[in-house]
Amino acid sequence: MIKIKDVHALLPVLPIPVYWHDKNGVVLGLNDYCLEDVGGKREDIVGKTPYDFYPRETAEHILKLNVQVMRTGKTLSQEECIKDITTGEDKCFYVIKMPLYDDDSKIIGILGTALNITAHKKLEEMRLQNAVHQAELRAQETFKECMDNIYNLVQDAKIRVLNETMGTRLLTNSDGEELKLTEREGEVLYLISMGKSPKEIANILSKVKNKKIAHSTIGGMINKKLYVKFGVSTTSRLIEKASMLKLIPFLHDSFVGY
Repeated sequence: MIKIKDVHALLPVLPIPVYWHDKNGVVLGLNDYCLEDVGGKREDIVGKTPYDFYPRETAEHILKLNVQVMRTGKTLSQEECIKDITTGEDKCFYVIKMPLYDDDSKIIGILGTALNITAHKKLEEMRLQNAVHQAELRAQETFKECMDNIYNLVQDAKIRVLNETMGTRLLTNSDGEELKLTEREGEVLYLISMGKSPKEIANILSKVKNKKIAHSTIGGMINKKLYVKFGVSTTSRLIEKASMLKLIPFLHDSFVGY
């Protein structure tokens, strides 16, 4: 049981923050350690209640525990976050409050002490922010995976529709044999995919093969062989179907170094 006279006797030897309030929450006193923690001057605090130097919500939180301590006669604790009276800096404390008695052993207020946990709270906040950031990254990765899966499903659907449009036997000719290209047909198909005209293809092949190739020969190969093999009638459909069958190389061997 701590009596008011004991506080004055112990105050000079207590190396921790100490303060005491009366039953109405008026600050009766505080030591230098406590004054350093809360900021301000002694005359700004003593004789006043928390309502005089803290926002209403903060003051209510502080005094609510005071009432519980005095009503129950028990030592209780809680976290209390305030703003330094002088600097406005946010500070957090773990406070312990116990009943304060008079000489007749009647409760006349509370005696409190506080442990500054501001650094701990900031570290905790940083960890929480990092956890939130990591969760956001995981969510973004999951979203990307979902979008990739959706994209793949859409592409598969497009391919199925294209197969149905062009015919289901994409890998065979009209006789059911596997579709194969000669080297020249592969060269021409590659150059067509590059946007070259029959005349341009003929000029390119003439240089690569070092012999004259007429553009009419190239035109005939496109119309009478490639169109027939792929079952199409236009260059765009030819490229589209050849791409589906993966018969157009990234770079045809004949043109490496050209």
